[in-house]
Formats: sequence, C-alpha cells, structure tokens
Amino acid sequence: MLEIGLVRWPDEPNGGEHEIAAVHVRLPPADDPDDDRFAIDFTTSGGHTLRVRLNVVHMEALGQCLIEAAEERRQ
Repeated sequence: MLEIGLVRWPDEPNGGEHEIAAVHVRLPPADDPDDDRFAIDFTTSGGHTLRVRLNVVHMEALGQCLIEAAEERRQ
C-alpha cells in the first residue's frame, strides 16, 4: 500500500539529498502502452533520473498533498 502524506523532517544532516534540476510528469501511457500509470521523472543536477510511476488515485493524493504544503508555506 502506498502512503502519501506530509512528513516534517527533524533537524538532521541531509547528506542523502540531491538537488533536483528538473521534474517531468508524463501522462499515461508514459512509455508503455499497456501501463496506465502516470510517470514522474526527477532529474538531479548530476544528470541522474529517478522515475516514479503512480496510478491516478495516488497521483491525485500527491497533488493534494503538494497543494496543502504550498498553502501552508504561503501563510
């Protein structure tokens, strides 16, 4: 089961983080006509790419979480 939610990071070193240089969202079918999930590509400043595939329910949950986080930051 996929859990999507907002996590508040404790004050810890972030040595495992990578600067994201680009994010691309690909509508289904991303690169496989039999796969109806969205694909989100995160490309780092070092040129590496992580592709995450989400079905429509999880994509909606991720979108809602991001909107809520942005609204909280705006306040």
